[in-house]
Amino acid sequence: MGERYFPYKIEDGIAVVTMSRPPVNGLDFEFLKQLGEVSDELGSINQARVILITSKFKVFGAGLDLKMASKMDKEKWHNYVLALHHSFNKLENILKPVIAVINGAALAGGLLISLSCDFRFIGEKKGYFGLPEVNLGIPYLAGVTKRLPALIGRANAIDLMFTGRNLGAHEAKEIGLVNRVFKDEELLEKSLEYARMLAAKGRYTIAAAKRCLNEGLHRDVQYNLALEHEAIDLTAETDEIREGYASFFEHRAPEFTKSKK
Repeated sequence: MGERYFPYKIEDGIAVVTMSRPPVNGLDFEFLKQLGEVSDELGSINQARVILITSKFKVFGAGLDLKMASKMDKEKWHNYVLALHHSFNKLENILKPVIAVINGAALAGGLLISLSCDFRFIGEKKGYFGLPEVNLGIPYLAGVTKRLPALIGRANAIDLMFTGRNLGAHEAKEIGLVNRVFKDEELLEKSLEYARMLAAKGRYTIAAAKRCLNEGLHRDVQYNLALEHEAIDLTAETDEIREGYASFFEHRAPEFTKSKK
C-alpha cells in the first residue's frame, strides 16, 4: 500500500483526520481517490460520531497540483473534473457532522474541501482563503460556483472568484464563510471541545437533517458538472492557461493580455 494521505485516529467519538500529502496537500488523482475512500470508511464507523479534518502542514490545502495539471490534455482534465466531484460529494454526504479545522491557507481546492464540510473553524492569523484560479487561467471546478454563493451570497462569491484575492479569518467570519475564529494556538482544542458537544447530540436527528439540507444543493451541483465540462472545453488548451502555468513556475505575474487564444 502506498502513502496514506488521510491518517486518522478516533477518541471519545471524534475522528481527527490529518491531511498529509506533502508539501501542501495538492489535489492529484490519488489524493482525491483516498479522500473518497476515507469518507466512506468514516461514514460507516459507528464509533466516529463527529469528524474533524485538519492539515499536517502550515497550509491547509493548496488546491490543484499544478505540475500534474500542466501536463494534462483535455481528456484528462475531464477525468479530473469527475474525480473532484466524486470525492467532494463523498465527503459532503457523510451523514455525520464534519468540521474543517483550517490551520493555514485554504486555497482553491483547499477551500473546496472546507466547503464540503458542515463547519469551518479557522485560526485567526495563520488561516485564510483564496481562489487564485483566475490568476492562472484555470476554470472554477468541483461545484464551487454553486456551493460558495449558497453559503456567502452571489456578490461575495463574485468578488472572490473574479479578483482571486485572499480573505482573512475575520472577514471570512463576517461574510459567513466560517463559523468560528479561534486563536491559532487554541484552534484544535477549541474545535475538539465543540466536537465533543456535537458527539453528545442525537446522531439520527443530525443524519436526517443533513440529508434534507444537502438534497437541493446536490441537484444544483450535478447540473453544474455539465457546465464544468464545457468550461474545460473552453480553457484547457488555450494560450491563457499555458501562460498561467508558466507564470506560476517562473514566479511572475501572468500576462494574459498577450494571449492569442
